[in-house]
Amino acid sequence: MNTQSILDHRLLLVTGKGGVGKSTTAATLAVAAARTGRRTCLVEVEERHTMPVLFDTEQWDFTEREVRPQLFGMAVDPEASLQQYLEMFYGAKRLSKLVVHSTAVEFATATAPGITDVLLIGKVKEIERRRDADGRFHYDLVIVDAPPTGRIINFLRSPEATIELAGIGPVRQQAQSVADMLTDPNRTRAIVHRVPSPVGTQPAGPPRPCGPINGDAPSSSLSMVRSTPRSARGCTASETPRRTG
Repeated sequence: MNTQSILDHRLLLVTGKGGVGKSTTAATLAVAAARTGRRTCLVEVEERHTMPVLFDTEQWDFTEREVRPQLFGMAVDPEASLQQYLEMFYGAKRLSKLVVHSTAVEFATATAPGITDVLLIGKVKEIERRRDADGRFHYDLVIVDAPPTGRIINFLRSPEATIELAGIGPVRQQAQSVADMLTDPNRTRAIVHRVPSPVGTQPAGPPRPCGPINGDAPSSSLSMVRSTPRSARGCTASETPRRTG
């Protein structure tokens, strides 16, 4: 499995143990994809604010911004995702702002924590499915700096859990469409970043397959050593994100 075959997917979810370079891996893959001519969107979740440091930019928010040629970045948060969801399905912008800041939302997310993750992934799905006037996808690739391995399983299972709770209606439809995206191996791929064993010295190689993260979502994954993808090598200092973690 080489870097180019990874980039041929529509959505990449990058996870790994916290503090070992997961975000740097997501950023480097995004730079590599953009350099091949793919219009790429790099999405940060959970308000970690790592990407602005890596790319030396202002804080990212819910608005997509171009941080490198062909590379756009944004930070997705639950409140903005919920507001957009309500506007999309119910068309009440003023009402959606009131609902987002009401205790009803806090109650809903407390009783069904997976709802928050569905909102986050739902925004990712909207970005991945977005089309231009000519019918082409707006982005060739979406890369998500996903939650760390300690939380990734619940994150990926949240749509299925929401489907069971929601019954019928737009919430269930949204959760089902997100679940369909995550379980499509031709569309979505998960990447697990890992640090090489300290015993001995191994040359850094390309990502290699490992078993699935979960039998339900997504259906395939990768294990990745702490290295720079081949297609990203040779970047200038202004193109390559600074390594952290």
